[in-house]
Amino acid sequence: MKVLFLTNNDNTTPLSQWLQDSAGEAVPRFGAPLPLSLASKLRPDFIISYNYRHILGPDVVEAYRHRIVNLHISLLPWNRGTHQNLWAWLDGTPHGVTIHEIDEGLDTGPILLQRALHLDPAEETLASSYRKLHECVQELFQTHWHQIRSRELPGCPQFGPGTTHTSNDLRRVEAVIPGFSWDVSVAELLNAWRKCKHSNR
Repeated sequence: MKVLFLTNNDNTTPLSQWLQDSAGEAVPRFGAPLPLSLASKLRPDFIISYNYRHILGPDVVEAYRHRIVNLHISLLPWNRGTHQNLWAWLDGTPHGVTIHEIDEGLDTGPILLQRALHLDPAEETLASSYRKLHECVQELFQTHWHQIRSRELPGCPQFGPGTTHTSNDLRRVEAVIPGFSWDVSVAELLNAWRKCKHSNR
Protein backbone atom coordinates (compact mmCIF):
# COMPACT_ATOMS: atom_id res chain seq x y z
CA MET A 1 0.00 0.00 0.00
CA LYS A 2 1.24 3.49 -0.84
CA VAL A 3 0.56 5.92 2.02
CA LEU A 4 0.95 9.66 1.53
CA PHE A 5 2.03 11.20 4.84
CA LEU A 6 1.13 14.88 5.15
CA THR A 7 3.13 16.69 7.83
CA ASN A 8 5.09 19.83 8.64
CA ASN A 9 6.74 18.72 11.85
CA ASP A 10 9.71 16.45 12.58
CA ASN A 11 7.98 15.01 15.64
CA THR A 12 5.91 12.91 13.24
CA THR A 13 9.00 11.17 11.83
CA PRO A 14 8.88 8.17 14.21
CA LEU A 15 5.42 7.29 12.98
CA SER A 16 6.17 7.63 9.27
CA GLN A 17 9.35 5.59 9.84
CA TRP A 18 7.33 2.94 11.67
CA LEU A 19 4.90 2.73 8.75
CA GLN A 20 7.79 2.19 6.38
CA ASP A 21 9.90 -0.19 8.47
CA SER A 22 7.47 -2.15 10.63
CA ALA A 23 4.27 -2.04 8.64
CA GLY A 24 5.97 -2.35 5.26
CA GLU A 25 4.20 0.61 3.68
CA ALA A 26 5.59 2.96 1.03
CA VAL A 27 5.43 6.35 2.74
CA PRO A 28 6.34 9.56 0.89
CA ARG A 29 6.23 12.59 3.21
CA PHE A 30 4.72 15.82 1.92
CA GLY A 31 4.41 19.22 3.60
CA ALA A 32 3.15 21.63 0.94
CA PRO A 33 -0.49 22.32 0.02
CA LEU A 34 -1.94 19.32 -1.81
CA PRO A 35 -4.07 20.09 -4.88
CA LEU A 36 -6.09 17.26 -6.39
CA SER A 37 -3.95 17.33 -9.54
CA LEU A 38 -0.84 16.45 -7.52
CA ALA A 39 -2.66 13.85 -5.45
CA SER A 40 -3.77 12.22 -8.71
CA LYS A 41 -0.15 12.08 -9.91
CA LEU A 42 1.12 10.63 -6.62
CA ARG A 43 -1.73 8.09 -6.59
CA PRO A 44 -1.66 7.13 -2.90
CA ASP A 45 -3.93 4.36 -1.66
CA PHE A 46 -4.35 6.13 1.68
CA ILE A 47 -3.57 9.59 3.08
CA ILE A 48 -2.53 10.40 6.65
CA SER A 49 -2.52 13.97 7.93
CA TYR A 50 -0.51 14.53 11.10
CA ASN A 51 0.71 17.93 12.25
CA TYR A 52 -0.07 19.24 8.77
CA ARG A 53 -0.73 22.98 8.64
CA HIS A 54 -2.66 23.11 5.37
CA ILE A 55 -6.39 22.60 4.88
CA LEU A 56 -7.25 20.09 2.18
CA GLY A 57 -9.62 21.20 -0.56
CA PRO A 58 -13.08 19.64 -0.83
CA ASP A 59 -12.11 17.98 -4.12
CA VAL A 60 -9.25 16.09 -2.42
CA VAL A 61 -11.51 15.18 0.50
CA GLU A 62 -14.17 13.83 -1.84
CA ALA A 63 -11.68 11.89 -3.98
CA TYR A 64 -10.25 10.16 -0.89
CA ARG A 65 -13.44 9.83 1.17
CA HIS A 66 -12.91 7.17 3.88
CA ARG A 67 -9.24 6.88 2.84
CA ILE A 68 -7.91 9.98 4.55
CA VAL A 69 -7.45 10.38 8.30
CA ASN A 70 -6.08 13.00 10.66
CA LEU A 71 -4.19 12.43 13.89
CA HIS A 72 -5.24 15.15 16.32
CA ILE A 73 -3.93 15.71 19.85
CA SER A 74 -7.23 16.67 21.44
CA LEU A 75 -10.34 14.86 22.55
CA LEU A 76 -12.65 16.09 19.80
CA PRO A 77 -14.94 17.95 19.58
CA TRP A 78 -12.88 19.88 22.15
CA ASN A 79 -10.04 21.99 20.75
CA ARG A 80 -10.40 21.78 17.02
CA GLY A 81 -7.85 23.84 15.12
CA THR A 82 -4.44 24.79 16.50
CA HIS A 83 -2.49 24.54 19.77
CA GLN A 84 -4.83 21.92 21.16
CA ASN A 85 -2.71 21.11 24.20
CA LEU A 86 -2.43 24.74 25.28
CA TRP A 87 -6.18 25.31 25.07
CA ALA A 88 -7.07 22.12 26.88
CA TRP A 89 -5.17 23.58 29.84
CA LEU A 90 -6.46 27.14 29.54
CA ASP A 91 -10.09 26.22 28.84
CA GLY A 92 -10.16 23.36 31.33
CA THR A 93 -11.30 20.87 28.69
CA PRO A 94 -10.33 17.18 28.63
CA HIS A 95 -6.94 16.07 27.39
CA GLY A 96 -6.76 13.25 24.91
CA VAL A 97 -6.14 12.27 21.31
CA THR A 98 -8.35 11.50 18.33
CA ILE A 99 -7.96 9.76 14.99
CA HIS A 100 -10.72 10.86 12.65
CA GLU A 101 -11.67 10.87 9.01
CA ILE A 102 -11.23 14.19 7.26
CA ASP A 103 -14.31 15.91 5.90
CA GLU A 104 -14.86 19.40 4.52
CA GLY A 105 -14.81 21.05 7.97
CA LEU A 106 -11.96 21.85 10.35
CA ASP A 107 -11.39 18.74 12.49
CA THR A 108 -15.09 17.88 12.24
CA GLY A 109 -14.93 14.47 10.53
CA PRO A 110 -16.23 11.16 11.92
CA ILE A 111 -14.21 9.81 14.85
CA LEU A 112 -12.50 6.45 14.42
CA LEU A 113 -10.54 6.23 17.66
CA GLN A 114 -10.10 8.29 20.83
CA ARG A 115 -8.16 7.99 24.04
CA ALA A 116 -8.41 10.27 27.07
CA LEU A 117 -5.17 11.12 28.86
CA HIS A 118 -4.79 12.29 32.44
CA LEU A 119 -2.12 14.96 32.83
CA ASP A 120 -1.23 16.53 36.17
CA PRO A 121 -0.72 20.31 35.91
CA ALA A 122 1.61 20.19 38.90
CA GLU A 123 3.98 17.86 37.07
CA GLU A 124 3.84 19.06 33.47
CA THR A 125 5.19 21.81 31.28
CA LEU A 126 3.48 22.67 28.01
CA ALA A 127 6.33 20.89 26.22
CA SER A 128 6.19 17.69 28.30
CA SER A 129 2.41 17.37 28.01
CA TYR A 130 2.68 18.00 24.26
CA ARG A 131 5.19 15.15 23.93
CA LYS A 132 2.97 12.78 25.90
CA LEU A 133 -0.02 13.53 23.69
CA HIS A 134 2.01 12.77 20.57
CA GLU A 135 3.33 9.55 22.09
CA CYS A 136 -0.26 8.60 22.89
CA VAL A 137 -1.68 9.27 19.43
CA GLN A 138 1.21 7.47 17.72
CA GLU A 139 0.76 4.40 19.92
CA LEU A 140 -2.99 4.44 19.29
CA PHE A 141 -2.40 4.62 15.54
CA GLN A 142 0.17 1.82 15.53
CA THR A 143 -2.11 -0.46 17.53
CA HIS A 144 -5.02 0.02 15.15
CA TRP A 145 -3.33 0.66 11.80
CA HIS A 146 -4.55 -2.58 10.26
CA GLN A 147 -8.16 -1.68 11.11
CA ILE A 148 -7.69 1.89 9.91
CA ARG A 149 -6.22 0.94 6.55
CA SER A 150 -8.83 -1.75 5.91
CA ARG A 151 -11.62 0.63 6.96
CA GLU A 152 -12.96 -1.75 9.58
CA LEU A 153 -13.66 1.01 12.11
CA PRO A 154 -17.05 2.71 11.88
CA GLY A 155 -16.81 6.49 11.94
CA CYS A 156 -18.85 8.08 14.73
CA PRO A 157 -20.22 11.60 14.14
CA GLN A 158 -18.99 14.29 16.51
CA PHE A 159 -21.62 15.53 18.94
CA GLY A 160 -21.80 18.86 20.77
CA PRO A 161 -20.44 22.26 19.86
CA GLY A 162 -16.93 21.64 21.18
CA THR A 163 -14.35 24.41 20.84
CA THR A 164 -12.12 25.76 18.08
CA HIS A 165 -8.96 27.88 18.24
CA THR A 166 -6.80 29.60 15.63
CA SER A 167 -3.31 31.06 15.53
CA ASN A 168 -4.78 34.46 16.42
CA ASP A 169 -5.82 33.00 19.78
CA LEU A 170 -2.20 32.13 20.54
CA ARG A 171 -1.18 35.73 19.86
CA ARG A 172 -3.76 36.79 22.43
CA VAL A 173 -2.11 34.52 25.01
CA GLU A 174 1.36 35.82 24.15
CA ALA A 175 0.13 39.39 24.51
CA VAL A 176 -1.24 38.97 28.03
CA ILE A 177 1.34 36.57 29.53
CA PRO A 178 4.82 38.15 29.57
CA GLY A 179 7.58 35.79 28.55
CA PHE A 180 5.21 33.07 27.33
CA SER A 181 7.19 29.92 26.52
CA TRP A 182 6.39 26.31 25.63
CA ASP A 183 8.73 25.31 28.47
CA VAL A 184 6.60 27.07 31.08
CA SER A 185 5.20 24.88 33.83
CA VAL A 186 1.48 24.34 33.47
CA ALA A 187 0.92 25.48 37.05
CA GLU A 188 2.63 28.82 36.33
CA LEU A 189 0.74 29.18 33.07
CA LEU A 190 -2.64 28.62 34.69
CA ASN A 191 -1.84 31.01 37.52
CA ALA A 192 -0.86 33.76 35.06
CA TRP A 193 -3.95 33.10 32.92
CA ARG A 194 -6.29 33.30 35.93
CA LYS A 195 -4.72 36.58 37.01
CA CYS A 196 -5.10 37.95 33.50
CA LYS A 197 -8.77 36.97 33.29
CA HIS A 198 -9.45 38.39 36.73
CA SER A 199 -7.81 41.74 35.92
CA ASN A 200 -9.84 42.04 32.70
CA ARG A 201 -13.21 41.70 34.41
